[in-house]
This record gives sequence, structure tokens and C-alpha cells, in this order.
Amino acid sequence: MSKWPLKKLGGHIIESKEQYGSEKLNGIQVLSVTNDQGFINSEKRTSENVSNYKIVKDKYFAYNPYRINVGSLAFTGGEYAGIVSPAYVVFYCANDLDPEYLWKYLKSDVGLFHIRQGGKGSVRSSLSFERLQEIEIPIPPLLEQNRIVKKIKEIEEKSKKLRRQNDLSFNGADSVIDSHVEKLILTNAKWKRFPLKQKAKINPSKAEINGFDSKKEVSFLPMPAVDDKTGTIKAPLIKKYAEVKNGYTFFRDGDVIFAKITPCMENGKSAICANLINGVGFGSTEFHVIRPNTKELLPEWIHLIIRSKKFREEAEKNMPGTAGQKRVPKEFLEDYLFPVPEIAEQKKIIEHAEKLIQKQELLKLEINKRGNFVSALMPSLLAKAFNGEL
Repeated sequence: MSKWPLKKLGGHIIESKEQYGSEKLNGIQVLSVTNDQGFINSEKRTSENVSNYKIVKDKYFAYNPYRINVGSLAFTGGEYAGIVSPAYVVFYCANDLDPEYLWKYLKSDVGLFHIRQGGKGSVRSSLSFERLQEIEIPIPPLLEQNRIVKKIKEIEEKSKKLRRQNDLSFNGADSVIDSHVEKLILTNAKWKRFPLKQKAKINPSKAEINGFDSKKEVSFLPMPAVDDKTGTIKAPLIKKYAEVKNGYTFFRDGDVIFAKITPCMENGKSAICANLINGVGFGSTEFHVIRPNTKELLPEWIHLIIRSKKFREEAEKNMPGTAGQKRVPKEFLEDYLFPVPEIAEQKKIIEHAEKLIQKQELLKLEINKRGNFVSALMPSLLAKAFNGEL
């Protein structure tokens, strides 16, 4: 319960219906409102004639009555000035209400709750300016509003700093295995290197399963089935062989699949195939398949290398095609000079790398927990601020 009196907004906000007046834009920016970014520049408008568009000035608010229930409310805050669709509600604060105080309140959990409660409509909730005026909020004296806004900004800045630190820590955790692979494997001059096509088949033919029963089930992997964060298969589907034998990429247990298209490749979508239904799988045509000669190369060794940042950066440099449709060519994999130590040494390095990955994942888990704690803390601090407890 707030120690400040609850007052209806109607006595503290004023609707603005001032129109632009000119048919042409004349350099003025048309704005729209999103729930996560607030005001954004918009290329869309309901008519070429913008004379009836509403003017948005410094420290004005605007919202679409049919989208405010999801938080689509914006405040200029000195950053934007322009015009918005005549369908929008535009308003500003009276002298006894700090607009930044109102902005912080309306974007808080309790503010959004009141907005949703004030919405009207059984199918599509809307909030008219008249109904917005009926919402009651705690309104302390103006100087106290100013103090609360300043305190909230200080807390928000500290929260942003913690998030930045978390991001740096997360990136640092991610770089542990990349550094290990680059220093120990990719720049190691003591091992012989061979074009991968000499030690593995690239995109083996499905002719080898001619005669496979069309009624049998196989694993099916669309691109989302491969987790780019862990490099594992997370959500395999099951299909009849007859459904997928044409038009999809073929692989078997022990193969390594590697996404060839941007941005999946850059994000690290690759995995070792294991426990496939009947040992056979099909999937997206945007996968390359690497089948190693396991007497010389282990699947885990290949996967460790192709998952590394340095390998993906090299692959990216060799992607022909237009932006958004670039692909790693088969020839890049075939000709890539793979380090080939003895199998025993591969196993030893893989075992060490797996321990590093486990430590890395535990570290990332702790970083995530810290980030979640910071995110969860903000709503409770805002609630305290508006209850007069901050």
C-alpha cells in the first residue's frame, strides 16, 4: 500500500489533439510506437496526406489505444519529435506531475496491470484517453517525484552496468574452449595436416541404403533440431523413410552435420549424429555431412574443430552468394587442412576439452543466475519506489 495518495490521472494529464496541418511531410518524421523500443521512425502511414496526423512534442506521450495493453506506450523524453497517426492518443502532463515519474510508473508491472484493467473490449482490448484518466496512481509532491525518478535512474544505470559485466563474463566463458582449440590444435605445427576429403567423406551418397525398407522409421532433423549453443541434437523428429528419402540430406550415426547457410553456420549449428532411429537420419538440405575414417579421425575431433570460432571465421570468408543466402561450399570442407594426430592423442585432447566445456557450462549457468537475479530485482525496487519505501 502506497503512503502517497492515489489520484485519478484525469486531473494531471492533458490530451493533445494538435494536428500537423500540412499535407506534405516537409522533413518531419512519422513515428510509430512499439512495446520494447517506444517511439521508432516509421515509413508507414495511413494516407499520403498527413495533415490530420497528431504532433508529438518534447515530453509528450503517445499510444495506440488497441496496443497499449501489451505496453505499446512511448514517451519522447527529449529524444523524439514528430507526428503520429490520428488513431493514436497523444497527451502530456500538468505542472504537478513529473512526466518521467509517470513514464516509469506506467512502464512498471503495476502500471501495466492498471492499463490492462482499464482496457475495454471482449475481443480486442482498447484504452481510450477517457479510461486512461480514470486510472489511479500514487502521486507524491513534485519534489518527491523528482527524487524518485533520480533514484530509479541510478538503479537502472547500476543494473545496466551489471548486465554489461554479465555479458563480458558470458563471452569470456564462451572463449575458453575457443582459445583451447586455437592454441592447442589449430596452430599446432607438430601434426601433419591433410585435406579433409582424404580422411572423410563429405556429403556421402544415400545410395548406400538402397533397399532400405520404406516403411521403416528414421530420425529427421530440421535446422531448429540442432542447438547452436551446445552443438547437440535437441529435438529430433521421427519420419517414415518413404516421407524423407527424396529432397533431404542423408546421414548416419557417427556422422558430423554442419550448417552451411548464414547465419546458422556463424552461430555454430553443428552436431555429432548419435542414437538415430535405425541408425539413419535425414534433415535440412542446408547441412553438410562429414563422415570420418574413424581409424584416423574421430567424429568428436572433427566436431571440436568445426565448432571453434576460428574455423567458422575461416568458413565465413569462403562463403559465396548474396547477403542472407550465403553458404559454405562443399569444396571448403574438402580442401580444409585438418590436423591429424594419432587417435590416442585425439582422445586425450577431446577428454580434456570436454572437461573444459563442462566447466564452461557451469560458469555460464552461474552467470545466467546472476543475470536473472538482477532482472527480477528491478520490478520489486520499482514497487518500493511507488509505495514510498525507496
